[in-house]
Amino acid sequence: MQLPPLTTGDLFRVASTPSGPDSKVNITGTFQVIEIKHIPGKEGQQPNARPRFRIRLGDGQYGLFVMLSSQVTDLIIAGAITQGAIIQVTDFIVNIVNSKKIYIAFNCQPLDQYGTYSTPIVVPPHTELLDAGKLAEEQAFGGNGSNAQAAQPFQQQQAGGYNNPGANGGPYGGPNPNGPGGGGMYGGPPPPVNGGYNNGGPQNAYQQGPPPGGMYGAPPPAVNPAGGGGTGGGPYSGGGGPAGGAGPYGGGGGPAGGAGPYGGGGGPAGGAGPYGGGGGGMYGGGGGGPAPGAGGYNPYGGGGGGPGGSRPPPQYQGQGAIARDEAPPRFMPISALNPYTARWAIRARVTSKGELRRWNNVKGEGKVFSFDLLDRDGGEIRATAFGAEADKFYEMVEAGKIYQITKASLTQKRPQFNHLNHPYEIRLDRNSTVEAVPEDNETALIPTISFNFRRITELETAEAGSMVDIIGLVESCEPWQTITRKTGEETQKRSLVVRDDSGRSIEVTLWGQLVSNPGDAIEQTVRNGGRPVLAAKALRVGDFNGKTLSTVGASSLRIDPMDLPAAQRLRSWYDSGGRTQVASSLSSAGGGGGGGKADRRVTFSAIKDEHLGTSGKPDWITVSGVMDMIRVEPPNSNAGGNTSAVVYPACPHDFNGRPCQKKMMDLGGGNWNCERCQYSTENPAWRYLVSLSACDHTGKQFLTAFGDSGDGIFGRTAAEVRQLEQENSQEFDRITESIRFTPFIFRLKVAEDHYNDESRIKVSIYRLERLSDYVKECGNMLSYIRALESGQPVLCTAGPSGSAAAAASAAAAGG
Repeated sequence: MQLPPLTTGDLFRVASTPSGPDSKVNITGTFQVIEIKHIPGKEGQQPNARPRFRIRLGDGQYGLFVMLSSQVTDLIIAGAITQGAIIQVTDFIVNIVNSKKIYIAFNCQPLDQYGTYSTPIVVPPHTELLDAGKLAEEQAFGGNGSNAQAAQPFQQQQAGGYNNPGANGGPYGGPNPNGPGGGGMYGGPPPPVNGGYNNGGPQNAYQQGPPPGGMYGAPPPAVNPAGGGGTGGGPYSGGGGPAGGAGPYGGGGGPAGGAGPYGGGGGPAGGAGPYGGGGGGMYGGGGGGPAPGAGGYNPYGGGGGGPGGSRPPPQYQGQGAIARDEAPPRFMPISALNPYTARWAIRARVTSKGELRRWNNVKGEGKVFSFDLLDRDGGEIRATAFGAEADKFYEMVEAGKIYQITKASLTQKRPQFNHLNHPYEIRLDRNSTVEAVPEDNETALIPTISFNFRRITELETAEAGSMVDIIGLVESCEPWQTITRKTGEETQKRSLVVRDDSGRSIEVTLWGQLVSNPGDAIEQTVRNGGRPVLAAKALRVGDFNGKTLSTVGASSLRIDPMDLPAAQRLRSWYDSGGRTQVASSLSSAGGGGGGGKADRRVTFSAIKDEHLGTSGKPDWITVSGVMDMIRVEPPNSNAGGNTSAVVYPACPHDFNGRPCQKKMMDLGGGNWNCERCQYSTENPAWRYLVSLSACDHTGKQFLTAFGDSGDGIFGRTAAEVRQLEQENSQEFDRITESIRFTPFIFRLKVAEDHYNDESRIKVSIYRLERLSDYVKECGNMLSYIRALESGQPVLCTAGPSGSAAAAASAAAAGG
């Protein structure tokens, strides 16, 4: 087997990268996966939470533990990366978590051609892998590479302190306390008995003795009455003499000791530095002289012994101000975001803006708003806000614009509500900032949206509830309708039929804001004979009446996106003859290339003959017939003062963010009250509630028209009809009589209704339109005739929903 070309030394380069705004390491390294460790979930974590791993990589010279981005985790879950495998990594991120460096690998690719190796690969002349993390840590403290712990073989290191027994070198480069030189921690003298970080013993870990030892393993300085080291302060040693010079890590000794960032001098006027001055050090000796130097506590140094003695670290002193971390956030790619990332920032485009949704349950009520983000590297993630923050960011965020987000947190995503590939989502709180970024040459590189199209024929095997992206041509578009949810809320929906060059079509239902934008434009284009290309992102697959698709809060639609190669290809195919090809529907209630579930043309007799509506789910049908009778006599009850047979007084008050629309009771004196909302008003909202009958050549059927569907019957609003009833009964009678025998296309919902332990079939009009396009209707009839001639049934639920009849009807309608 060919030996893999491991890039020796790259892991040490990664480990040596400081954590900061430029902590991203761009390399193209080839490594061996020595070990894969599963990270147990936290207590209370959801059972279906995404698993987490960390891996140990080897480059033939060094080894290093790294955490993983979501992309690498996916490869491990899929089995593409296993223990012993060879992988290529192009990016690392270096973070600090709990004062410890964390390395995160992303943009990985398995190199299967090299196979797997059961033992760590060591590239000659090296004989064993060294720990890159420990060596980089030792180097950061100014060591010379002699640290015993870091120099141990990577496979053989033991857990414990910084200096194991028997090692040649002392901690951080100092001589072994038990060997020649007797150097102590950070160059200080050895304590009488080793303790703490110098390998266990009963004595205080921070105790120091006289000053023979040199800083960081340097030779012992000459004894100087003034306290410091030799007269020429070196980079890691104390200053010398009464006016000892200051080195970058050494404080001056004596009365005029110099200042250094890590140095602390002895004497009454020890030099001041960010970490220097007199005073006892965490690992150093006691401060010299009666009073420590101006620099205060020194975590890494310490002068000679004196009356000051040693003192405990500041965490045990219970005093002193805490410096606020004002380091600038680091801009990161979305794919690299993970719980180990601190003070991150992203710059991304909003590809989808959800609605501001409200809930009210036994736990209380609240609001939530979310939007999806896409960065220039193609990474996607969802941002979510609750409560007051939901209101704040809903008004601020606009789809298509670019924003910079900082001071937010990451939480595990809930797959049932979040379809994006990222395992986490952004949680916005009151401290989070979302700032708009103007478009420029750099931000122009961020795409507006990212699609992963699937052909419609592939959706036949798609799992219900999964999310897909499709692109196709809109063959039909129904007018929007209003429906009432179980909660009493009203919402709008619209049905489309989309087809592509795979020979299949599918019904797509639009909900919410998408019903009007871009739904209205789609409907107008289709009515004018056009067949627009629709690119849809994040549609949910349903399996009711075959396969269907519907939009969710995160869905995005683009009409005629001719900048996409897939859209250009579909348009060329359709214009060059694709419009005449038959498309069979995946939605059993829909017409293949000719309509959705409302286009399943049947007769009134089919409702009874085929037992429609008795399967436990509603049936949706279309019938061509004429209006026979409208019930205009008021019911034999006071109905709360409502004496109309075609309209009712609806509550206009908001309930859960929507108009209530329940029937109001007449309190007399022009006052109306809603028992549901306890809302009173003198001006109820009048809505249609019409009982009527219609017929075709097979028989008669009683129907109910509710809400906006009544507008299509009377041609005027419910309030206007109510006024005619009260003020001009003759005109009202004339209008109702003129409606009789008018041809309509009825869109009907057939469902079983239960009342007083009895069930009956209820047929409701959810939309209707006057039959005025006789050319189109004649085309439909001709298509049915051709279907009959070919032996196919028509005008029944087993009719030509996916047949040439429906396709011919669609082709005739399209011109």
